Amino acid sequence: KHTEKGGAQMNANELLKRCPFCGGEATMKRHFIGESRTRYKIGCDACGFALSWCNRQSHAVKNWNRRAKEDKA
Repeated sequence: KHTEKGGAQMNANELLKRCPFCGGEATMKRHFIGESRTRYKIGCDACGFALSWCNRQSHAVKNWNRRAKEDKA
């Protein structure tokens, strides 16, 4: 198991956004299955909200960073 804190570079300049519910810092967990398979899960350190495991890191980051309403600046 390996953990990466939000704000650390994830993949192609993608950063983890803060928790959509409490604003807490997000953590990505990596779970190694055998020698060739890895799964990823992102959750909030503060409130415990987490998404389900993804087979790809990019999907986990995309799912976590998705929000119902994005700010239009």
